[in-house]
Amino acid sequence: MANELIKTNPNAIETVDNYNPDFGNVRHVIIDGEVWLCGLDVCEAFGYTNTRDALKRHVKVADVVKRDARSHGQTRKMVFINSRGFYDLCQGSKLPNANQIKDWIKSKFFTAVENNNLSAVAIDALVTNQDFANKVGDRVVDVLTDEASKYRALRGSNSLLPMKEVADHLAIAGIGRNTLFRILRERGILTSNNEPYREYIENGWFRRVESEYTTISGVHVSFTTKATVKGLDNIKRLLKEWGYC
Repeated sequence: MANELIKTNPNAIETVDNYNPDFGNVRHVIIDGEVWLCGLDVCEAFGYTNTRDALKRHVKVADVVKRDARSHGQTRKMVFINSRGFYDLCQGSKLPNANQIKDWIKSKFFTAVENNNLSAVAIDALVTNQDFANKVGDRVVDVLTDEASKYRALRGSNSLLPMKEVADHLAIAGIGRNTLFRILRERGILTSNNEPYREYIENGWFRRVESEYTTISGVHVSFTTKATVKGLDNIKRLLKEWGYC
């Protein structure tokens, strides 16, 4: 009786199977217009042997949901992750073909512009609902036009950007200020103290900005790393070469 009640739960979400012969099957659901992928399937595709541990170590709590879902004739509680969680798992994967899996998933599921308050939308939804497709298209145009305007204004200035603003302009899922610092340290652009190496200062990518602050022991000087617009352009180029976007 309990199993029958579970199977007939009217609130359960129907999963959709998507199979690739190289990577296996990755089920997904649409929640409030956004694509969420089955956490178990993604972990298996990326070679993780312990799903619970992988999700806990690599994916933020905000990027994971549990839902009653129907799959292959059965209804049960399943864990799903959004696109940010997916990319975090991809970055942590040791498989040599992890980027191939990322490219397949992105082309299959994540068809909307990300990181601009646009939900990822399934291809079928765009194809079968013309009104919805038009609204998404209009929103994409609005966002791209606004971002292009901001970027043109930035390119014409001598602005120095704190690294948080650099991360915001890059708008790459999973890469905030601290992660960006880590990547640039690992790639030999910043020192262990987040100071740019001399060649990148001389090339005009960064500047070390001096500021003073006072405590009871006297006046102190601190230095902050800030990027130029040229630095922002080059960081974006390198992150693309390194497979982060």
